[in-house]
Amino acid sequence: MENTFTSLTYPTKTGISVHNKGNFVETYNKNGKLIHIIDTKEASNKIAIHRWLGVASDEEVKEIFDGHLFELIKTGGYTKLMADTSKMDGFFDGVNQWLADYYIPKLLKTGVKYNAFLVSEEFFSYLTDEGFDGVVESIFTTQMFGSEDKAIQWLKSVNC
Repeated sequence: MENTFTSLTYPTKTGISVHNKGNFVETYNKNGKLIHIIDTKEASNKIAIHRWLGVASDEEVKEIFDGHLFELIKTGGYTKLMADTSKMDGFFDGVNQWLADYYIPKLLKTGVKYNAFLVSEEFFSYLTDEGFDGVVESIFTTQMFGSEDKAIQWLKSVNC
């Protein structure tokens, strides 16, 4: 099932550009570097996969989450997410509280119930140390994985 998202042609706050490429929605920063991909190959299972690559500023992260990613989740009827942060440089330090206080409650209103994190060992340790996994788990069901296959298998096994 191909996504119905169209490329952004209007100016964004941070200068990102967003392009629909079939089952993928790619986001580039103002310097033309790919920083985020949404993969809709599991749309038939109500799973939206999004991948963070390299470095994104806090404002870019917020604009992606609250912009086209949110719209795709809402309009596509997705109830399960897989967030791949394994190829991300850095952490979400500046947006963790924003995610917990603003974005995740807004996301839950769309019907999302499950979230799988695909993380590197370093990122998993950071999330655990910061207590972010506990914040997210208290809001909706979340699991952390080191393998995409295991994350997708788990998401397919839960019912919404």
